[in-house]
Amino acid sequence: MNGAGVLQIMGLVLLLLGGLGIAWQMTGDAPPVVWLGAIGPIIMGIALLLIGRSLRREK
Repeated sequence: MNGAGVLQIMGLVLLLLGGLGIAWQMTGDAPPVVWLGAIGPIIMGIALLLIGRSLRREK
């Protein structure tokens, strides 16, 4: 497995964590600051997926 694959897996994990945070917020049991903690990993996950895709294209 090369670096592009690792970056894409890390991006998917971050998207999953962010999605879990938003799902928790939607249930109504979470404090309002969960939005801030969920949006960051989602943005970082998208960025890692894009970087991984561009690295895979370079090969």
